[in-house]
Amino acid sequence: MARELLVTLIIFAACGGNHDPTQPDATRPVDSPPSPDATDDAPTLSAVTPASGIVTTSITLTGSRFGAVRGSSTVTVDGVAATISSWSDTQIVATVPDVLPGPVAVSVTTVDGASGNAPFRVVLPAMVYLNNDANNATNSDTVTVMSFDLATGAMAQVGSPIAMGTGTSAFGGCSQSMVVHEHTRHAFASGTSAVAVYNIDPVTGALTAATGSPFSLGGSRGFGMTLNAAGTRLFVTCHDSNQISVFDVAANGALAPVTGSPFSTAIPPDTIAIAVNDSFVYANSYSSSFQGLRVTAAGALTSLGTTYPVGGTAIWTRPGHDQLYVTINDELAVLDINAGTGAATHITGSPFAITGAGTLQSPTFNSDGSRLYMSRVANGNLFAYTLAAAGTPTALAGSPFNFSASITMSCIAMSRDGAYLVGASESQKLVGVFHLDAAGVPTQVPNSPFAHTTPSASVSGLAITF
Repeated sequence: MARELLVTLIIFAACGGNHDPTQPDATRPVDSPPSPDATDDAPTLSAVTPASGIVTTSITLTGSRFGAVRGSSTVTVDGVAATISSWSDTQIVATVPDVLPGPVAVSVTTVDGASGNAPFRVVLPAMVYLNNDANNATNSDTVTVMSFDLATGAMAQVGSPIAMGTGTSAFGGCSQSMVVHEHTRHAFASGTSAVAVYNIDPVTGALTAATGSPFSLGGSRGFGMTLNAAGTRLFVTCHDSNQISVFDVAANGALAPVTGSPFSTAIPPDTIAIAVNDSFVYANSYSSSFQGLRVTAAGALTSLGTTYPVGGTAIWTRPGHDQLYVTINDELAVLDINAGTGAATHITGSPFAITGAGTLQSPTFNSDGSRLYMSRVANGNLFAYTLAAAGTPTALAGSPFNFSASITMSCIAMSRDGAYLVGASESQKLVGVFHLDAAGVPTQVPNSPFAHTTPSASVSGLAITF
């Protein structure tokens, strides 16, 4: 009997016979505040695929500790809640919401906290837009919309050309008369007395005229255009009135002239470039010279007091560098810009002779400014160069590349990733597409050039969204 009592006491003690039921233990839930290391339960986001896409793209998020059941957990893209298709502890499928293009952050938030941010790039649908100078009964310029297949480089016209509602500037070649600002989803096309502004549909790439479009230039014969980095200010050259019109751009695309616009220039300006963190613009006259002007905080232009005896078909700013590139028939001028004064000075060796060039057309660069391409309007030649840090051009092996006289490209543009170059013919209603290999050598894609229909006589501007 004593032995049985001893065993009973030992078992009772082992089971906690003296346990206070108000204290926590391993056999009951704990309702006390979380410990300092509770953030270890926060979700981890390791990847988002694909890495880029348009609004409505389905993205897959992989990671851990998302929770087997979604509950009140959320996914945000650039701070905007995404629609969820499926949810598990390690994988989520969501839809990109209506956010503006550009690099954005993707994040997962659960009851245990928020994940770190994963990168994603919202893009516009891959499209090409052409400004066509008029030759029709209404004397109205038109915009042609073409889709672009990023896998093959194939293009196709979408719908009929869109009447801009402004008369023609009667200019072929590339006058930079069509520009797109990706982040704000706006497209701009200049005509003789007005600028047409369009909102770009983030899913289809279709153009819808902004309220009030077209907007009066205040000057005559609008040609080239450029935008500040934010897309909130537009500069337009007015060739016949020796002026530059400057507009503030509202979120809906509406244009409002800045005080004092249009501003007088010492030359009849054609193309225009912006440089040095939007502090200066440089307007080029086709045959004689270019002029620099300082941009005030309010958008007003004041002359730098100097015109440069360098004039040609186009003036362009090299990405990532305070440099100007001016095509001059069979020469290329390269000039450094003084960031304080705006003064432009030829680099050593400038201007550079471009053998066999004839009349060079608009230059285009890859995204880091290490490569340059120029076309020749008189034939199918495409000139390709690598650029030294100082700006000195060195021709790629095999340059100029000839793709037959059927593609006499006057306007060219390069894709953001440097994989494609697109070139519009001035008057042949054709668009050539070239794939660029790792060395930058172009190869025409199958079925290029691609035809488009327009009642207009010539193309004066080309813009791409990819």
